[in-house]
Amino acid sequence: MSVFEFLSTSHFESLFSEGLGLKVTKDFQKDDTVLSIPKSLCMTTETANDSSLGPLMEKDPMLRQMPNVALALHLVLEKTSPASFWEPYINILPR
Repeated sequence: MSVFEFLSTSHFESLFSEGLGLKVTKDFQKDDTVLSIPKSLCMTTETANDSSLGPLMEKDPMLRQMPNVALALHLVLEKTSPASFWEPYINILPR
């Protein structure tokens, strides 16, 4: 159940293999904000760079050239870190 009366979680057969997403259940005006997520709650290459992975990201050419690899490594490292800030997010990811 959503805390917003105009949003619901839904299963979409055509969306990714997980098929999960959000669906708006009312009309909105152009430029209305439907959902806003603070940047501090987004796992990004910036958060990877600010983590213990940062020094390696500075030195390793592959991590500098392929931010998706750096982000994936950041996720793996956070998953194995006790009491990670990202634990609630990681716990809801599909297995």
